[in-house]
Amino acid sequence: MKKTNLVLLILAAGIWVTHWVFTNSANWWALFLLVFAIGEHINYYHIRLSYQTSDEWKDWKKRGWQRSVLARELSNHKRVKQKH
Repeated sequence: MKKTNLVLLILAAGIWVTHWVFTNSANWWALFLLVFAIGEHINYYHIRLSYQTSDEWKDWKKRGWQRSVLARELSNHKRVKQKH
């Protein structure tokens, strides 16, 4: 799904830019949703962006950006699959 999600994000960005160029009107609500979707893709598959408690924020200040849980699990799954 990671690749599918990325393809859909690129397609949506292309559609938004095409609409903006050819109609000379930008749909700012659609742009907001697109930026939010890109942020969620990064949050799920690459770097953890959401920190909700004060303890999580303190941990973030000490260690900085961390890989997301899903990214770690996918990486571990690939390593296990390659061993077999």
